[in-house]
Formats: sequence, C-alpha cells, structure tokens
Amino acid sequence: MQNRKWNYEEYCRPDFVKMLRALRLDVHFTRAAGDYLYYTDDNGQEIAILDLAGGMGSTILGHNNPAVNKTLARCLESGVPMHAQGTVRESAGRLAARLNQLYPGAQKRICIFTNTGTEAVETALKHAEMNRMKRLLAIGKDLKAHHKKMREYFRDNTGYTLPEKYRDRGFDSLLNDILMQGLLLEQLPPVVISTKGAFHGKTTSALSVTGNKMYREPFARMSGIRTKFIDFNDAAQLESTLENNYFEINKIVVEDGIVRLVPDKHLNITAFITEPIQGEGGIHVATQEFIGQIAALRDRHGFEWIVDEIQSGMGRTGSFFAMERYGIDPDTVDYVLLSKSLGGAVSKLSVAMIREPIHDGNFGMLHTSTFGEDALSCEVALTVLDELTGNDKALIRNCSDMGDYLMAGLRELKEKHPGVVSGVRGAGLMAGVEFNVRRNGKSIFFAELAAQGGLGMLIAGYLFHEHRIRTQPPLNSIITKKPSNILRIEPSALIDKKDIDRVLFALDRACEIVEKSNAYELTKFVIDKETPGEYVDIKDFFEPVEPSAEQADFENVRQMGFQFHPLDVHQVMEGFDKSLCEFSREPDPATGQSERDLYWDRLVPILGAFVLKVINLKSPRTGDRVRATLFGLPYTTRQMLDLHKNNPQFLIDRIQEGAERAAAMGARIFGLGAFNSIVTHDGMDLDDTNIRITSGNSYTAALIWQSVLKVADYAELDLEKSTAAIVGAGGNIGSVTASLLSEDISHFILLGSKKEKSIEKLRATACSIYSDTVDVLRSTKPRDLKGLAKALAQDLLIPFIPLYGRDYIFKKDAITEYIEGNYKGKDLEVGRLIKSIFFPRSAPDIGEKIYEAIQIKHGTDPYITLDNDLEKHLAVSDIVVSAVSSDRTIMEAEWFKPGAIVNDVSLPTSVSDKIYKERPDVIAFEGGVGHLPEYIDLGIPGLVPGATLGCVAETFMCTMMNIIENYSFGPITKKQVLKIWEIGNMLGFGLGGVKYMTDKKLTRKIAKEIIGKSSTAVLK
Repeated sequence: MQNRKWNYEEYCRPDFVKMLRALRLDVHFTRAAGDYLYYTDDNGQEIAILDLAGGMGSTILGHNNPAVNKTLARCLESGVPMHAQGTVRESAGRLAARLNQLYPGAQKRICIFTNTGTEAVETALKHAEMNRMKRLLAIGKDLKAHHKKMREYFRDNTGYTLPEKYRDRGFDSLLNDILMQGLLLEQLPPVVISTKGAFHGKTTSALSVTGNKMYREPFARMSGIRTKFIDFNDAAQLESTLENNYFEINKIVVEDGIVRLVPDKHLNITAFITEPIQGEGGIHVATQEFIGQIAALRDRHGFEWIVDEIQSGMGRTGSFFAMERYGIDPDTVDYVLLSKSLGGAVSKLSVAMIREPIHDGNFGMLHTSTFGEDALSCEVALTVLDELTGNDKALIRNCSDMGDYLMAGLRELKEKHPGVVSGVRGAGLMAGVEFNVRRNGKSIFFAELAAQGGLGMLIAGYLFHEHRIRTQPPLNSIITKKPSNILRIEPSALIDKKDIDRVLFALDRACEIVEKSNAYELTKFVIDKETPGEYVDIKDFFEPVEPSAEQADFENVRQMGFQFHPLDVHQVMEGFDKSLCEFSREPDPATGQSERDLYWDRLVPILGAFVLKVINLKSPRTGDRVRATLFGLPYTTRQMLDLHKNNPQFLIDRIQEGAERAAAMGARIFGLGAFNSIVTHDGMDLDDTNIRITSGNSYTAALIWQSVLKVADYAELDLEKSTAAIVGAGGNIGSVTASLLSEDISHFILLGSKKEKSIEKLRATACSIYSDTVDVLRSTKPRDLKGLAKALAQDLLIPFIPLYGRDYIFKKDAITEYIEGNYKGKDLEVGRLIKSIFFPRSAPDIGEKIYEAIQIKHGTDPYITLDNDLEKHLAVSDIVVSAVSSDRTIMEAEWFKPGAIVNDVSLPTSVSDKIYKERPDVIAFEGGVGHLPEYIDLGIPGLVPGATLGCVAETFMCTMMNIIENYSFGPITKKQVLKIWEIGNMLGFGLGGVKYMTDKKLTRKIAKEIIGKSSTAVLK
C-alpha cells in the first residue's frame, strides 16, 4: 500500500491516521461479512482479513449478520417511524421486557434506552446521583424536624444540663449549630468509586470515572464528580474508601436531664462502578473473591452498585451477562449497562437496567434522548437477542466452547514462549495476550519497543500483513501512547476452531520471531515486503547480554540524564538490531531512498526516546559519583532537520519528554547531544522547571580548542604565522572556539553558509573575538601576549602607548583629553573608538568598536576575514575547524591545503571521509572527544571504552559538582569554557587521544611525517 491521501486524515483524525500509516494500517475496508473485513490493495485485488478486533466487542453476531440485515430491511420497507417521541413506543417496551426475562434476578428492571455506552454510564450516574440527593434531602428534612422538636423541649423544660461547650452560650447556640449542619449537606460533592484501568466512556461524567489519566485530566474541571480510584480486584481498598466517605450529623439526646450530642453516620457515595472484565484496561478479569466482597460490602454499607457490561455482556463470556459467572444474588446489582453488540453491529443502542425498588419515577422525564427508544434500533436488538438465545442459546454456548479452546491455546503459547508472553487473560471470547519487556538480549529494538508499549502494535501490524488477521491493542493505549503490550482478541460468536488455529499459528510464529530478535522478519511489512502464506525458517539474531552489576555505593548518588540520537539510518540498523541490516542500503533509482531510509521514515513516528544504558561514574581525584541514564532519541540527523524545518514543536516535545522522563527518574541535570541541542536553540526551547539543562557546548568547545593546540604542537606548526579557518563560525561552538584559538593565532577566516544573514552572524563572531581579545590585553603582561592579542597590541595600541603612563591609566577624562589633543585624522577616529580599553571598565560594545577601528585604519581587516566560499579559503588555511550543523558532506577532500590540520567536530561529519583515505598529507581528525576519569564504556556508537563526547562529559561534571543552574544553555561564553575546562581537570576528565585516519593514534612522529609529505607535495 502506498501513502494515500485520505479525506478522513485531512478532515477527521489527522494524527491518528499518521500513526496508523506507520504500520500500514491506514486501510479503507469496503465490505464486511461474518468474521471478515475486506479491502482492495494497490493492485485492485480484494483482501480478506479475519477480524478479531470485533468492533471493540460490538460484533458478537459478526459483520452484516443476515438476520439483522433482514430486520433492518423490513423496518425500512415498512416505514417504521424513527421519531415518535412522547407516545407509546412498543418496540422499546418489548425489548425491555425481553431484557428483563434474560436477567437472572427476581426484581424487575426499568430500562432507560440511549444511543452509546458512555450515555448508558451517564444515565446510571445521573440516576444514582438523583438518589443520593434524595437521601441528603431526607437527612436535611429530618434535621429540621429534630431542631423543631428540641426547640419545643427547651422551651417547655428546665433543670437540664447542657454540654460544657454550650453552658455559657445557651440552648439557642446549640440549636443553631444543629441547624447549621444543613449547610454541610449542601456542600457535599458527589463521590463515585471506580477502579484503576477502568474505561466507561468519554462524555463528561463517564470520563470522570474512567481510569486513564490522559483521558480525564484535560477535562477534569468540567465535572463536579470526585472519583476515588481503587485497584481492580482490591476489596480492602474499596472498604477503606467507603469508611473514609462517611459524614456525621449530630443530634441532641436528653437522658435524666443531661443533654448530649450523639453523631449519626451517613455514607456520601453516589455509586460504585466496575466492569466484570476490563476491556480497554487490558483484559483484566474480576476475581470471584472481589465480586463476592463487593456484594457483601454493598449489603453492609448500602451504596448503589453499577456494573458496566457494555463490552462483556451479550453472551461474549459464555453467559448472557458476565456477572452470572460469579454466583452472587443478581439483585445485589443496582444498575446493569449494555451496549455495543446490543445494536447488532449496525444500530447505536445502549441501555441502563435499573433495579425497580431504587428507580425514581421522575427520572424518565428528566433524562431523555432524541434518538433513544427508536423503533428501528429496538427491533434490531430484539433480533440480536433472538439469534443469541435461539436453539437453546447455541451461539452463547459456542462463545463458551470456543473461548475455552482459545484460552487453552493461548496458555500453551505462554508455556512454549515464557520469555515472550507474560500473561494470558480473559473469559469466553474476550481474551488478551500480554508480551514481555525483554531485557536479556542485546536488541534495543525489542527491549525498548516493549518498554514503550509499541510491541503489541507492531505484532498487530505483523498479523495483519503477514497472516491477514486483524487484532489490536486496547484503543486507549494507541491514542494516548500509554505503554501496553497487550493484544485483544474479541471475535464473534460465529468463530470456529479452524480460524482459532490460524490465530494461534500466527501468534506462535510472532513469538518465535521475537524470541530470535528478528526485527526484520517482524516488521518487513512496513515497507511492503510482506510474504503472506510463505513461512520460511526464521533466522536467529538473539545475542544474550549479561546484566550489569549494581554497585552498592551508587545507590544514593546524584543522577543525570543525557540524550543523543543516531547520526544516520545505518547506525540505527547496526545499533538497534542486527537483523535490520537485512534491509538494503542501496538507493532506489526511482525515489533516491534506500529500503533502510523508507523503513525508518515510516516506523519512527511510533517510537519514543529509549534507555540505552545506565552508567555509574566516579572521579578518582575528588570521590564525586554520579549515575547517568543515557537516552536515545530514534530520529536520525536528517529526520531531525526535516522536523526542525516542518514541525519544530513536535520535535521539541519529543526532546522534552526525554527531559521529563529523566527528571522522574531522579536526574538533576539533562544533557543534550548532537542535534538535540541545535533544534532546541541550545536548550532554550525546553522547559527547565523540573530539571536543569545543558547543551554541553562549553566542554565541546574546550576539547576542540585543546585538540587543535595539541596537534599543532605535534606538527611543530608556528601558530603566530598560521591561518585558521572556522567553518560554521556563526554558530555557538564555532564562535567560541575561534575566540579561544585567538590567544595563539592572529589570522582567521570565518566561514558561513550562503544563507541570508550568514555574513551578519560572522561579523558578530568577529566582534565577539575582538571583545574577548580586549580581556586578554587587559589581564596579560605585554611580554606574554600571543596571537591576536599581540597583533592588536602592536597594531592599535602602540600609537597610544603614552596612555599606559601613570598620568592616564584608568582616568577617563585625562585619556579622552589626551586623544583629542594629540591625534588627527584616522588616528583620532581610532583613538575615540578604542579609548575605553584604558578605562577601569571597557565599553560593552568594545568588540564592535575595535572591528570598526581596524576597518578605518586598514580599509580591510588583516586579521579576520568573513566569507562563505569554502573551497577558496580552505586551500590557504593551515588549520580548519568545522563546527557546522548539516546532515551531509559540505567539504571535499581535495579542497584542503597540504599539511593542513583539519578538525571536524560536526556530527555527522561535514568533511568527506575520502580525506582519511586519499589525503595522507593532511592531519584530519574528529574533534570534541575527551576521556573519562575511569575506563568505562558509555555504549555510544563510535566511541571506544574510556572515551566521551564533550557534551556528555559536561553533563557528568555539572552533576558531580552539583551545579544547580543551567550551564551551556543558549549562547556560551569563553569564560564558561575556561571554567568547565578547569572543573574537568580537577575531576579527572581531559582531552582524549587524537585519532588520525579515523583509527590511528596520532603521535609526534606521524605528525612530522605528514608535514614532510606535504612539503614534498608543495615542492613538486
């Protein structure tokens, strides 16, 4: 299937369809019959899909049941009225009578018909609240009668003794307090008890008693219901909640002339609502003990009990009502709710069956629905009931028999694959299979996919495309992305053993694929490589991993989080699961995309950040310890750049999720690796309320600076006479690196892109370099000056050397007077610009003024060149530092000057990798790599044990030193870099070994040989 443009996506549910598309489940079914749905593929062929999703429990009679359709046709042909409100609607009456016959209790049930399951829940809650208010009104009425009675007593009697509190205040005060208790009754909110994991619908009140927070919280203020959630199957919590929701009304009792206040306890509970089997909650079955204890607590406390059979009823579990399985008195249940299959999968119909003794006769007038009780839906429902109960309830018995067969097969599956299947739950034809989170293998794909709740979704995609079987996780886990590795199986009552065997075979094969860590076989359907009906042997890619030993002395230490991302799709394939390398890396001539690119572009939207590794690190110098959780964001550099351009907020939200996850795990600081920093504007787009943020740019710049100086020293390069080109000098790292190197180098070429305002950014960098140089000039003795500071001192300051005398230094007026009186022309213009160098504090814009002064004196800047022509300037540069943000090569190997030092800190690299193979006359290396205080493997692709990236190292340092503010957050400064470099030295971090030709350690001897080759090349 190709990526089609659906109106449903554009005008109805855009995000949902995008997610379905990731698994190629964005299909449009054109017809349905029995247990099968049909769609037409891109070749025009009709594909039959065995439907186990069953409309979330709505298709107990299958799709387009002939008997149901016949009833529909009869009603339409005979002109059955849809709208006859306010009259006798006998179809609804017959349906209510039939439901009463089917309910096993002795007491009659009043049936309130609505359209959907959530409306049935609303009906029950409203009626229960109406009854609560009647109870409170009765308590209030009794309170007033008691007040009147006691006022008459005090009026007619003497010689009584009031409670001590009222002896000075008198009986009027006592009676007033008794009456004021009525205000308490008015303020009591409706309280409903529900269960965690429950799903009862999405209208306001039903939503308030639904267990999923992500559904409730955006609308929490719309409902006055205060819901108390208890654990499913925990009757002790129910009992405790009931006890905590009693209130007291004091009454006056007089015995032998002694007046006392006696509390009268009342329960403030609107209702308790539960499902016999939680469907959306993950197919959790209520235990016999739980249901029995609810019934006993209901008898003791007198609360009203709502049983939601919207999904479990209608024969699905092997009895018409699932509650029949528990053997309790059916009349203990006050409300029974049905929907879904009641409408025969064609009509929208629901019912709340209310026990007559608690039914309020006025409710039917207060709670009405335009489409409730319509004859067509009721006639359909009567047909459904006839079909289910006909032939001595043969279909319901089939639900029981096939349910037992299915559950037995699923349990065998669990026994066969205990490392893959963690649970099998259900009753009848309402079953669920839960998959494990695997932590014993090296495949990050399976471990993290399951941890994020995506394994169930992928297995659903696999079953659909490879086996033509439709099932799915609970819908709420798909929409809310709440972790859930459960597949729901809810076929119709028509299912037979042949189809169940087909399902069990497909699940068995899926489990074997997961067991063998073969992500390719499980997910090749994502790029249209499915082979339905062809079941070859499954290659085994499983590699066991030894669990990391927990170190006791790291239990209560400071924690940090750090997030990086794969550079390209090939790193994804090699790092996530070796089986993914089965996808071709060769581009398709027609699209320019490889199978790997296409696969990852389609799959990545359903993935979130994953935990790569947990690292314990200690500084042997200071003893400071830190526990680091390394996260991987699955987007490649190219994908991040695309999102940054087209949907930046989506990407920021994904990165923010990693930060929040780290904070929840106890981290104090969250570090941003590679493009995590760039696309969030060095962290400034992130919310740092719960955790501090660092881009790590300061220590990265420090490592680049130090590595260039080290290599220059090995090569015996005269830095005073050298020219350094900084590619990406308008960026954060490039600009500060140039400023650091300016203490040794006086000639720079700042190179930017050809984008608009690129030269403006380079000019800002030049001014920043000059500003930092002034700080060096002011704090360094003249004889110790080097690089740009020395050049500027000789060029700009020597003409003003008298100002260093005792009569002028730090005297603003004297300096200004001297310059104005002793200089003319260009010298006067220059003097006016640079004079604040001699003041106690230089002007804030001194960098800009020096830049301008140099232009005045020389016409063009002899120290810093600004341009965007890389090829032209790299050919004359002795040192090249590349700190650009790009997902592609922008510098070719042949552009560089023989003997040049080339430090590429870009990730991915911006210099062609041919430079390492074809330019032995150039010292090319990847910068920004340091060493850890201990010899530890971070597990980051491309890093040897003991090595670290600068951004990771900085996050370690900030955590160890308990730096409580954001560090490299937004633009960094030279002072920040110098400070973090000193901290690193103190803790035992430092510059790593420089790798030449990607994998050879650079030595002085090698450096000299390279310089020798370059000299020979130049002579030739």
